[in-house]
Amino acid sequence: MSARRLAPWHTAFATRDGVLLYHDLTGRTLRLRGAGATCWAALRAGQPLSAQPDAAVAALDAGGFLAHPDENPWPRVMHRYPARARWATFARPLDAAPIVMARTAGSDEPWQPNPLEPLETLVWDACDGRHTVRELVETVGRRHGGEAAQEALSILLDWTHGRYQLVKLLDAPLGEGEPPPHFFGWVHDLPLASGAAGTGPVDLADYHREVITDADVQFEVRETTLSHLLRFPSPVLDGRPWGAAVVDHLEALGALPSGARVVEIGGGTGWLARRALARRPDLRWIIVDLSPALQRGQAERLAGLGVRLVRGDAQALPLADGCADVVLSNEVIADLPAERVDPATAPAWIAALGVVPAAPRVTNVGALRCLVEVQRVLRPGGHAWLSEYGEIDGEPVEAVHLDHPEVGIEFGVLARAARTLGLTATVTDVVQALGLRPVPVLTSPPGQFEALQALVRHLGGEAPDKRAWTREALAAHIAPVPLDRLHHLSFTPADARCMTFPPARVRILLLHRPG
Repeated sequence: MSARRLAPWHTAFATRDGVLLYHDLTGRTLRLRGAGATCWAALRAGQPLSAQPDAAVAALDAGGFLAHPDENPWPRVMHRYPARARWATFARPLDAAPIVMARTAGSDEPWQPNPLEPLETLVWDACDGRHTVRELVETVGRRHGGEAAQEALSILLDWTHGRYQLVKLLDAPLGEGEPPPHFFGWVHDLPLASGAAGTGPVDLADYHREVITDADVQFEVRETTLSHLLRFPSPVLDGRPWGAAVVDHLEALGALPSGARVVEIGGGTGWLARRALARRPDLRWIIVDLSPALQRGQAERLAGLGVRLVRGDAQALPLADGCADVVLSNEVIADLPAERVDPATAPAWIAALGVVPAAPRVTNVGALRCLVEVQRVLRPGGHAWLSEYGEIDGEPVEAVHLDHPEVGIEFGVLARAARTLGLTATVTDVVQALGLRPVPVLTSPPGQFEALQALVRHLGGEAPDKRAWTREALAAHIAPVPLDRLHHLSFTPADARCMTFPPARVRILLLHRPG
């Protein structure tokens, strides 16, 4: 038999440092970086398998991405169990065909509603994760003949393809143990790959100055934050919006005397400041932001509230020493640079902070520079709140779903550096600090939520925006579309997961500069 080569049944998506391969027959994924991504590109260009690194070939083989020329793919799928993907969105209108939302991978076109034909409906209903592909095809054949059976198989494999990702094939029946990770996979937000280089390195300063063009789009679509989801009054926060809850927490710490000057580093869409000032209109608020587009959005949302907007970098604040009663940075510092620091060549300023790592590791150098600036601009007796996604200890990890290199924060390192700077420092999380309640709210990755918006519009309702929707609030918003006719929507206690966020992983570094 001819030598194996790269299988045709895969869709390749570009990442910043390589490619992510989507298995069109099963829905499994394989992330390739470095030599692995180079191997994929070489095989795609027709180079022989024998010339590739053994480790890269083994990874492709284990993932099912190698095949003999003209190999029949059916034996690879017939024994597996088709299941509607965990985040596939569909509706069952009364007295009408089911509607499945689909989008071609890599397309900028909106999600499209697809009313199912009778045979498609039969196949869709049979994808329950409890019967094999062979059983599905044989059942269709007995009822409708061999031609219909072959068409059913073609329909099924269309839905498993990376174009649509509506169905995943499982090795065991759904319900027997934990579902495999690819059952939850959803890869629509990455571009199709044309080579192994991905999208290349991203300059964070240029990203904020030039790539961000619309504040609302940035946080509704590209990088929705926990505070954005809770910008409206919510039962999750006992009827408060996020900004008011932050003010309440700072007041409880004794950090907000009358007329306090608050410096917010990175103001996002301006919602936090707007809600905080509605709670405490006496506060003197300054926002420092590097993004012209975000500042335009802030100016519009905060018009008439006396907020001062300053263009500047969090790592070099254009503010006077000791000018702030409170410094507030909410879900911002992971956007600052992170670099691998070698203890043998660690910069003197990191050594002076007492946080040189014991071995080479990724370090939140931008957050450390910001911390030095926070200490400088705080007045004696002042407080700071720095919140972000991260861990107490453990090497910082980059988020792979964003279009810029955002790296989680190692809060233990920041707390040690803060103490070296003469600040008192404690670390908590937003669940404890703000008192998030276990109210069930919508859990949905970005792709599924966009599909839900399009489906609601198609059915005549008002598409929901991104927020922490309770079941009752969502049902009222999308009326007259009945919520119980929309499928694969999940509601999870908000203190465990809010949309895609585990809130307990959003931590807060609380600082105080002794008077």
